[in-house]
Amino acid sequence: QQHSQVISTMSMAQDMHTDRLKDLEKERENALEQLKLAKSETEDLSTNMFQAKQDQQAVEIELRMASSQLEQSSKSLSEKASEAEILKTQMTEVVKARAEIAEAHAVMQAEFAIYKQQANMPKQIEEQIERLCKQQSENKRLEQTMNATEADLSNERALVHKLQSDLMEANKKIVTAETARRKCFNELQELKGNIRVFCRVRPASRRASHNEGECPMVLDNETGQCLLPYNGAANDFKFDRCFDQNSSQEMVFDEVKNFVQSALDGYNVSLLAYGQTGAGKTHSMLGGAEEHRGIIPRSIEQILGTIEEAKGNGWHYELEASFLEIYNETIRDLLCSPAELEGKKIQHRPG
Repeated sequence: QQHSQVISTMSMAQDMHTDRLKDLEKERENALEQLKLAKSETEDLSTNMFQAKQDQQAVEIELRMASSQLEQSSKSLSEKASEAEILKTQMTEVVKARAEIAEAHAVMQAEFAIYKQQANMPKQIEEQIERLCKQQSENKRLEQTMNATEADLSNERALVHKLQSDLMEANKKIVTAETARRKCFNELQELKGNIRVFCRVRPASRRASHNEGECPMVLDNETGQCLLPYNGAANDFKFDRCFDQNSSQEMVFDEVKNFVQSALDGYNVSLLAYGQTGAGKTHSMLGGAEEHRGIIPRSIEQILGTIEEAKGNGWHYELEASFLEIYNETIRDLLCSPAELEGKKIQHRPG
């Protein structure tokens, strides 16, 4: 009879375990369906953001072309203005000389009339009259040249005004495209989650791997599920993303670099590593050299690179940085020299 009761109890426990497995399977199917929907929405937002980026690049090309034309027209306008000033100066001198020549010509004509009556006209007077006629022709030519230059100058001014108007319109388009990009990018980040928690498992040391064997944890990078066996039971933890022992620094930064772009777009962003001593927080945040660089140096590189690219579109950024350490509830400024730290105390005031 006792044996029958034990069998009955084990059968009931097995039925309960089977029902629990079915419930978990349904929950898993629902979670996968929600994940598919979220991925579909993410792909739509990524497509919109890609289109907005293409529109922005097209507008940037138009802006560069308009800026180049404006610069060439401004240079041409400056040269034309210089030529006009020179021609005006020459014209003033020519008008003055023309008046003097006209006066001298009148005097010479009077004298010529007298000389003509008295004797034959000397050859020198004939040459002087011929020079006066040539000077008058040169004066007319210079006057026509100055009128043509003034007309060209007026056309250049009209072209510069049009280019300035086109440049203002291109700047408006860039601002509109940048606003649309930021909106799509922010919606994409909100869809992924404003607060995200990632799990990274560090490789075991040689001594630990030799004594304890391989890591018993089971990670699913896609669903963010982490199974940790303990005392014969599988403890299930859920994260936004899991990184196993073979994950590189670049893979980790690729998952968080969009937060850096959000900071450049004007949003408050905080990235932090949490774990016990020896868990690998410093390695993840600072890292080493070359491909082992951590989140902090890679974020600085992304910020400076984005700012350098944005200068071509007229954007201006001002940067301020601080580097603090909190150890044993004491805040230390890591950018200060030991001499500067003397008498300097940093306090945190809530609120």
